[in-house]
Amino acid sequence: MNFSELKKILGAEPRSQDPEILSAIESRPEMRAAAEEAEAFEQKLEAAFAIKTPPFLLDQIASIPKVASITPRPRQTRLAWLAAAAVLVAGVGFASYSYYESTFQWDNVDDFIVEHWAQDGSDMLAQADGQTDQGAPALFASFGIEVSPGFAERIDFVHKCKTPGSRGAHVVISTENGPITLIFMPEVDTVNGHILDLGQEVAATLPLESGSAVIIGPSEEAIAPIYTIAREGLRPASVTS
Repeated sequence: MNFSELKKILGAEPRSQDPEILSAIESRPEMRAAAEEAEAFEQKLEAAFAIKTPPFLLDQIASIPKVASITPRPRQTRLAWLAAAAVLVAGVGFASYSYYESTFQWDNVDDFIVEHWAQDGSDMLAQADGQTDQGAPALFASFGIEVSPGFAERIDFVHKCKTPGSRGAHVVISTENGPITLIFMPEVDTVNGHILDLGQEVAATLPLESGSAVIIGPSEEAIAPIYTIAREGLRPASVTS
């Protein structure tokens, strides 16, 4: 069982006691980390659903004026009940989402890079198939970023991922020297780029006009061309339009 398969299973059954799942969790440090993260998120969801409904919310629902009608219609009563239920579900949903977003926390960008690369780096590289990912421009557009045609055709694989402060994008880029990873962080302003040693890989931070990125590859020489291309290829939509 690989890391991606385990994460999918933990997403549905974070507390599974299946022997195969338990064995996979104990097999690698990143597997154990994924299981701990899934358990922590499950606990936060449970806490979110345990939140008591604020008194003012029920008062507001109760104050909604009734529609005058000579002949009462059961459907109106049902719609009113559904509306009230929708407000309650939305409140719980927002609380759950807020808890989820609050897990996007690291002490610094380096900690994020190390953790994210250990968990997803090799698995995301394995998804690359040598074909351009046609969905890349639309995914970046959701962050208000326009991708240049030249950069877009190099994107082999792209996937939304956690980054400090918000969701971002994990990208695998095709180059003459093999695949290079780029992680786009919409809410991170990296003023000065620097190099981080990841053992067999190196990571370079890249300030962008909107947000920043981390580029990861086998050497500084391998990532240098992408450093230049990404700076020009990922621009705020308002600038490129």
